Amino acid sequence: YIFKYVLEYLRTGHWLLGDKAADMEFLEAVRAEASFYGLDDETHRLPVPRISEYVAIWQFRDETSIYVDCLEQTIREDP
Repeated sequence: YIFKYVLEYLRTGHWLLGDKAADMEFLEAVRAEASFYGLDDETHRLPVPRISEYVAIWQFRDETSIYVDCLEQTIREDP
């Protein structure tokens, strides 16, 4: 079942996983299967889970710069 995804990657050079790309257990199984057949992450970019990331984006009054903050609550306070 999982081997067909490895074969498809070898044929096309792309991991065509569809909706299963969000399933962590499935991805772990595909990575294990790919490793078993000699594919490594360094050379073959094994599939990784889709991760949603959220950031805060803002622009201060009278400024042209746009700020993106993905780690801290605020970079600086609005003057």
